[in-house]
Amino acid sequence: MKPNKIFSVDDFVKAGYKKSKQFDVAKVPGALEVWYGFFNKKNIEVRIFQSHEIAVELCKGPAEIILKKKRTGLIGSSVVSPYPACAIVGNVIMLCERELKTCTDLIDKLQ
Repeated sequence: MKPNKIFSVDDFVKAGYKKSKQFDVAKVPGALEVWYGFFNKKNIEVRIFQSHEIAVELCKGPAEIILKKKRTGLIGSSVVSPYPACAIVGNVIMLCERELKTCTDLIDKLQ
């Protein structure tokens, strides 16, 4: 989705994303920023990269690993809910709570 668009966390905030906590990018190679937050009362993790191509190249594998671990309960706490879906929009990968619609509703609001 929107492969030629470059987003910042501010673009997500303007669309209604409530950022809660910024994570250390050292754990996500190539990421410029990693944020945990909410949209429509659902958890969404936003990982920002320099370009769409980098997001796809560097995050597809790690995102799939995280999704698998969260589904099986190996990672998580009472604060962080499982992410059974993910989306890549422009230079950003989004980990979505419960279903892809959690992210696509936010993507639809991005300018």
